[in-house]
Amino acid sequence: MHKTGFDPGVAVVDAINIVRRHPWRMLGWGLLMYLPMLVVMLALVPMFVEMAQLEANGGGDPSPASAILVQAASNLGQLAQLAIIVPAIAALAFMVWQRPRAKKTWLGMRYGMDELRVLVLVIAYYFGVFLVMFVAIVAIGLISVPLAMVSKPLGILVGVLGGLAAFAGFVWVGIRAVLILPASVDSETFAFVEGWKASKGRFWPLFAVGLLSFLALVAFSILAVVILGIIVLVVALPLGFMSGGDWGTANTALAFGLGIPAAILGFLLLSFLQAVSVVMYAVPWYSVWAQMTRAGVLAPAEVVPPATEIEA
Repeated sequence: MHKTGFDPGVAVVDAINIVRRHPWRMLGWGLLMYLPMLVVMLALVPMFVEMAQLEANGGGDPSPASAILVQAASNLGQLAQLAIIVPAIAALAFMVWQRPRAKKTWLGMRYGMDELRVLVLVIAYYFGVFLVMFVAIVAIGLISVPLAMVSKPLGILVGVLGGLAAFAGFVWVGIRAVLILPASVDSETFAFVEGWKASKGRFWPLFAVGLLSFLALVAFSILAVVILGIIVLVVALPLGFMSGGDWGTANTALAFGLGIPAAILGFLLLSFLQAVSVVMYAVPWYSVWAQMTRAGVLAPAEVVPPATEIEA
């Protein structure tokens, strides 16, 4: 166990174990998260038809009504996706900590005060981090632009160094704030101060957790791409062989017979990957909080079982 009270490797392994032990739940979550995007795609169909007609008639821009419809559908889809992601993030805490939920759930999810807190915290987290970045960029601009009028190389140098410093500050604030979410879910209140204090002196170990989580997600993504490539080959090779390489003469029935199942498999795979990304976003930090609790670094509201007992 690291002297800070947690092991970054254990945190990421806990996240991978959640995926391994609950594949069907991951798939269900992913499908629910992707359904809003299907609605958006359906909303785009009229615009694509209109663009095709305009192109056939010599070009032109889509009508304002089509653009408004696309934007409204996109916003609605994102809100609907958030309505699934938020309860999934809350549910993951109970899965990692093996705590029973007070009320009935569906796929481990429900809507209640825990989910409301998660929603507020997710919005506050991104708003706060990007606000810091925005203020830093404005400050750099106010300094570097006047300097560039006097000496262009000096202005560029200050701008580059300031940009690097702003990015470092962006990362620092983001890492320092990551434990606010598990602290709030654990205490059933908005534990901004407790979560911020808990990350004090633990920047690099927490940074390691974030980096390892990112690398694990990249590995999942690469695996998904490989599987998708295999699916495409399974469809393309028989069609190419039977048509002699002339895709224009490919058997339409065979193309649909192979293509539709392949598209469904691809959609299921991407849905699963979407849920995995949510797991890698939340579970490592819940695991860190649990490890710190067991190490006696924190004063928990209740005892969390050891990481090796996480089976939820």
